[in-house]
Amino acid sequence: MVNRQAIDNVQPNTVTNHETTGEARNQPRGERAQNERDSHGTPPYGPSDPYGSYGQPDPYAQPYQQQPAVQHHYYPSAQPAVVGTNGLATASLVLGIVGFVFCGLTSIPAIICGHIAHSQIKRTGQEGHGQAVAGLVLGYVVTALWIIYWVVIFGIYGFALWSVSSSTSTY
Repeated sequence: MVNRQAIDNVQPNTVTNHETTGEARNQPRGERAQNERDSHGTPPYGPSDPYGSYGQPDPYAQPYQQQPAVQHHYYPSAQPAVVGTNGLATASLVLGIVGFVFCGLTSIPAIICGHIAHSQIKRTGQEGHGQAVAGLVLGYVVTALWIIYWVVIFGIYGFALWSVSSSTSTY
C-alpha cells in the first residue's frame, strides 16, 4: 500500500524518482543537477543553454521575406514567327561582290536587288537591312569604277586614234 504520509510530505519542487542515487533522492532539482555534473563542471548531457538565453532573438538573424509565388504556365506562349533574312538582300550583296570579277556586269542587278530588298524589309520587318545596304553600296561603287575605267580606256584609245588620223604624213 502507498504510504499516504510520505506522499503528503513530498514538496512539489523535489525529485522523487528511483533512478537517482540515494543521496539525491529527495533533494531540490537545482542541488541534484549540481551533484550530477561531470569533472569539467558541465551536466553530462551538455551545456544547459549553448545559444544564450532562451527566447532572446538571434542578433545575426536575417529578416524573413516571403518568396514570390511561382507562376506555372500550362499553355505555351505565342512565339513570334522567325522572320529570317531577306533573300534579295543576300543576292544583292553577292552580286555586288561578284561585280568586281565580272567587269561590272552583275553590279546593275545588285543595285536593283538591293532597292527591292530594302523596300521589302521596311514593309515586312525581315532581317537583312545591312546586307541590302552593302549590296547597294558595292553595286554603285563597282558601277562607278567600271564607268571610270571604260571612260579612261576609250579616252586613251580615242585620243590615240584622233592623233593618228589628224597627223600629216610625209610620204
